Amino acid sequence: MFRLPAIALSLLFITIGCESNQVTQPASNEAVETGTVSFEVILSEDGQESIQFDVSDVAKGSTLESVMRAIDPEDLTLEISGGGLTAFVVSINDQTGGSQSGWVYTVDGDNPDVGIGGFELDPPTTVRWKIASFDEIADNN
Repeated sequence: MFRLPAIALSLLFITIGCESNQVTQPASNEAVETGTVSFEVILSEDGQESIQFDVSDVAKGSTLESVMRAIDPEDLTLEISGGGLTAFVVSINDQTGGSQSGWVYTVDGDNPDVGIGGFELDPPTTVRWKIASFDEIADNN
């Protein structure tokens, strides 16, 4: 006599739980906004030596890290350490910072306050890389 209500009550909780855990998936035919990310990499202290190239069809919301990891090594050779929020650029075209400097980036002229693994791109946009001293970095923030 007590089993039927307990079973019915259990089924009710299971049904409610299943309904609340449903996830709506986006339709597969939804268009993803894309654009071009232009890169400029300053390789010399005087700014005279640089590399410029574009990466097309970058989806809005892609992280700078994911785009950089996909760059063709013929365009740019990169060493990226870590991943996600701890990712950072160690070297570009075999150039590294010194004990008091490192690679820093700007996006459309602004200094982001997050690393490459946390910065989401909104193309079209321009990313500029250069080696800067830690004092210079602190002055720009």
